[in-house]
Amino acid sequence: MDEPDFTDLPAGLVKEMLRRTGNLADTILHDLDGLRRDREALRERLEDEVGVGHLDELPEVPLPTACAADGAYAVDRLLGTDLVTAAAVAVEGFSPPRETRRWPEPHHRVHVLSEPHDDATPTMVRALMAQLELAMAAEAPHDLVLLDGAFHTPLLFCGQAAWRAADAPDLASTGLFLDRLEGACAALAAMVEGLPAHRAVVAVPKYTVRREVGQRIDPEGRRDDRSVLSLLLEPGEYTLPVPYADDGLPGEPGWPPSIPVGATRTAEAVVARLRLLKVVYLRPAIELPALRLEIPAPHADDEARLAAILRGVAHQSGAPAVLEPYPLYLADRMVKSLSRALPALRLGATLRVARDYGGPVADIFAALHAYRSEGGR
Repeated sequence: MDEPDFTDLPAGLVKEMLRRTGNLADTILHDLDGLRRDREALRERLEDEVGVGHLDELPEVPLPTACAADGAYAVDRLLGTDLVTAAAVAVEGFSPPRETRRWPEPHHRVHVLSEPHDDATPTMVRALMAQLELAMAAEAPHDLVLLDGAFHTPLLFCGQAAWRAADAPDLASTGLFLDRLEGACAALAAMVEGLPAHRAVVAVPKYTVRREVGQRIDPEGRRDDRSVLSLLLEPGEYTLPVPYADDGLPGEPGWPPSIPVGATRTAEAVVARLRLLKVVYLRPAIELPALRLEIPAPHADDEARLAAILRGVAHQSGAPAVLEPYPLYLADRMVKSLSRALPALRLGATLRVARDYGGPVADIFAALHAYRSEGGR
């Protein structure tokens, strides 16, 4: 674990921050006490209104091979240009017994671009990142593919970029985004429809405010499902599939006319299919919180397919001190390092420019100094 670093903060500010952590502790203590007090009643409602199963009761099915995909982007604002990167990685998980590894090494896709200063750049590059992530998930030769985040997130990113594309037609990232848009939407549509049938793509968001289960067992409550079910479910238990709540989902895309008609129609099909998803919460072990799994309906409604997914996720969740399926953890760690690679890219560019530039060296360092960095996943 990284040590806290207060080196650049005023001492008074640090002391006040530490004093105010008492408020945080009081809030969490109050919430935990309330949940513990209500646990028995909520657990009873959970069993009656939703249903609870156990991994030991699932049909015996072969463990699926599994991988996880995640993406990241970064933008370095230089003096006269932007250094832009977007990348996605896919990492194979623990192999089932006697199974040959299909991806011995992580797979990746990446773009490194030089863009003129433009406020639309982060929006376009974030959508490009989402497209790369979907491409990695679509081409993975595994039975179970885990996506970091919710299924609707890539569509939101692409929708935001679709509206900004007309404002930034000269960006290289805009051209790449538009070229890939229909293919990315088609890939996402197949995933949420559960196609092809022999493989399942499951979304595993770390953070969520959704309450599909909470609306059934505690309609007046404000706690999100993941926090409640982490305390209600015993190790090895899972909730039976419930329909995906469509509140908060993107509406009909209604993308601008500049977007190809085929891409818009495919995006509309994705929105319709998102509403057919099912949600399952699984608590694989006592040291892990409940995991939210967004599962296409054909897989969630088929007992054998659901058993393979849940057993597969549980099998990937056995790494000590890792609070999520192991391949998701590895992919997350890899893409988080993207922004830390930008100084090396700038250094390489600096050396090449210095070799050929005939003016003062100071010009080079001013031009390649990063004045602000942006990024995300």
